[in-house]
Amino acid sequence: MVDIMPKVSVIVPVYNVEKYLRECMDSIVGQTLEDIEIICIDDGSTDGSGRILDEYASRDDRVHVVHKKNEGYGKAINVGMELAKAPYAAIVESDDFISPGMYERLYEVIEENGSDIVKSDYHIFYTAKDGHRIVRYYSLNEFDFPDVYGRNVNVDSEPCIMRYMNYTWTSLYRVGFLRENGIVHNETPGAAYQDNGFWFQTMVCAEKIFFLPEAFYHYRFDNPAASFFNKRLPFAELGEYEFVEKKLERMGDRGRSYYKYCYYMMIVTTLFAFHRVSDELREQVAVRLRKVMLELFEKPGFDLGLIDDGLKPQLFDILANPEFAAKRESEKLNRLLSGIGDHDRIIIYGAGNYARALYAMLHRERLELLVDCFVVSDPENNPDTLFDIPVRSIDDINFGGSVLCIIAVKNNAGIEEKLRAKSFRDIVFYPDLI
Repeated sequence: MVDIMPKVSVIVPVYNVEKYLRECMDSIVGQTLEDIEIICIDDGSTDGSGRILDEYASRDDRVHVVHKKNEGYGKAINVGMELAKAPYAAIVESDDFISPGMYERLYEVIEENGSDIVKSDYHIFYTAKDGHRIVRYYSLNEFDFPDVYGRNVNVDSEPCIMRYMNYTWTSLYRVGFLRENGIVHNETPGAAYQDNGFWFQTMVCAEKIFFLPEAFYHYRFDNPAASFFNKRLPFAELGEYEFVEKKLERMGDRGRSYYKYCYYMMIVTTLFAFHRVSDELREQVAVRLRKVMLELFEKPGFDLGLIDDGLKPQLFDILANPEFAAKRESEKLNRLLSGIGDHDRIIIYGAGNYARALYAMLHRERLELLVDCFVVSDPENNPDTLFDIPVRSIDDINFGGSVLCIIAVKNNAGIEEKLRAKSFRDIVFYPDLI
């Protein structure tokens, strides 16, 4: 029997995920920390998800199920959080799963450090064409900003944390902290990026955030119904930060000091949408992004210095001619996708600026999961890893066959011949793809 006061409340929003739900639920009920309550919000599912949840509730009295009409991801989480009895709460999306020791470890860390939030790294996984599961470790500090792991920090002491990955489900939250600060999800329809606003509120309100360099959460990347793959949601994230801006206004002077991060996220998330949306919507997003930037430039608190230098050229192109920028981006992306074709494994030759730019393009399409490794001729003069992916010597690789090799170096003389000698048949050059 679960204690009257569980240690962790796990909120599970559910909508039409019967294909994945048992793996998710098994991973939660199998936690080594047994003193948990599992609050499942069935948000009007029309498949067998509700029945599966009821099965688990009948077998385990820690599982509580709320069946409600469909009102969206944000509302479902808010309903679950209102019901939470434990001092700490977590979120698990119902097509994902977690490692057995996740909440035992996060509970230990948050108690030891008196934190408002503990945030851990994560895994992304998908199933390849041959049926085997590919799993990759991801750091919340994916793009190598200053390292703040292993101690309590906040946005005032370490502003770089606003550039860490903005995921909410790798975390454990102190419930009192959420309620004291009125932190809730935006209750817009559907399930499109409502976690962005929640993430931002937690980051700017928390006094103590502990980053843990361990991964427990397994984020599924082969669910075609996931919001990331919906290329017809161009402004969902922008709407989230308009919601955040209003929340900051109500915080007074303290809230106004964080406008710069809100405006930064407005720009980078809309630029992300510019890359992600379907070709027919790309020009519309570019025009809207230009309008957003021109408006933000006039606002007190906007800080152009927060924008990464690598993003500025494209942003300036959009400012100058959004229609042309959209056309060029579509052409570049279509060449990349055509070059990759049906390959489900890629190696990148090179570890310099070209390789980094190529990886960034793949990352925007979530094709970076196909990258097996970076390959170089002189490993001693290159890092051991790049984006947490191994950098290997060309002398040590033996892939060949159907693996696609993309040569991403400025001087490629003789490289193709070396790769052909390693039995690579499918070789393309990064400049040809862009």
